[in-house]
Amino acid sequence: MASLPFWKIQRELSRFGRQLAAAPGNIWRYWTERPFYDMVTARQIRVSDGGIPPSDNVALFLIFPADGILKSHLHSLRWLTDNGYAPLVISNVPLTDTDRATLHDHAWRILERPNVGYDFGGYRDGILSLADRLPSLKRLVIVNDSAWFPMPGTDGWLSEAETSGYDVVSASFHWGIARVDTEDFRDIRWEFSTDDRNFHYGSFALSVGANVLRDPAFLGFWKRYRLTGDKSKTVRRGETGFSQWILRSGYSHTATLDLTTLDTDLAAMPDDQVIDLAQNLILHEDMLMRGKKLEVLAGPDGRDPKTLIPLILTSIARQGVSYALPHHIIRAKGYPFLKKSPLWACPDTQSIMLDFIDGITGDQGPDIQSEAEALVAKRRDRLQPDITPLYETRLALRRR
Repeated sequence: MASLPFWKIQRELSRFGRQLAAAPGNIWRYWTERPFYDMVTARQIRVSDGGIPPSDNVALFLIFPADGILKSHLHSLRWLTDNGYAPLVISNVPLTDTDRATLHDHAWRILERPNVGYDFGGYRDGILSLADRLPSLKRLVIVNDSAWFPMPGTDGWLSEAETSGYDVVSASFHWGIARVDTEDFRDIRWEFSTDDRNFHYGSFALSVGANVLRDPAFLGFWKRYRLTGDKSKTVRRGETGFSQWILRSGYSHTATLDLTTLDTDLAAMPDDQVIDLAQNLILHEDMLMRGKKLEVLAGPDGRDPKTLIPLILTSIARQGVSYALPHHIIRAKGYPFLKKSPLWACPDTQSIMLDFIDGITGDQGPDIQSEAEALVAKRRDRLQPDITPLYETRLALRRR
């Protein structure tokens, strides 16, 4: 068996040291954060009735309207109500009187809460507020405003989830394809599995059926859920924790975006289309893979589909398709969600996103474009560094 590289051993030892040093404080927070929130902080929650009548289909819509209620919020709410859902709007920031009045006509109930626990803290408060109604609901949809939705011409996700026959339906999954190291991207095997302990469905779009809602263990999961102010722990306890609970409980589950044949789909595409997808890959979180993309595109295999296809597949496996490939999943697959966070990544990623958004048609297009420009302006001081010059220098040195 090959030995681990020294840098990997050094990295793991460093990580273990940090965890050990932080252990006393982490243990204390683990046991106290949720009880303190439930007994003290939750008293700050404000609940208001909206003008939409109740329904046996409820949509929990979590928002963070730091700049007020946006046109895209109202667009999403109209979509939910037009499909028979009573929106329970949960705001992780206090609302102004004007925003509360605006939401009144688009919501069944409005819940304003302290921003504790990120999105899953809000989901928890919303679901606990529905405790008495859960057994009588037909469907509970959970969505948040980390994505614009639905994209023009992609408004069938709600009905698709309802008629799928599955107990839990998400828009997409993550960690369903075994990852490979960046340098080994050509070795990726495109085989879907839920066996990885980190496998999870995207929590920005979930549809939960009556079988789950009637199960007391569903409410129990949310009562026991441990709030945290750490984003990585929120993903682990929330997205991964809930997905793993679904798997252990034996409920049927699926993602509406079927990627099982993506490798063969890409292989059947014209070369210029594969090249375009590779050039427009969005890798806002995976710095190593972003560097590899730049390196490959600038090298001799930069227009070779045999190299670009595994590059695309590895990017998706490592970062998630909702972020990495909007050009394909929205235009070709009718995927209704466009994630916002790549807009405050590095300039090259930002440019890809803005070009894509400029091509959005219909009445929603101008609204998304103006909101995207506002996000870019607001987050300009928090942009990740542009690593393109770094890799151009690296390539120049290699060629000497």
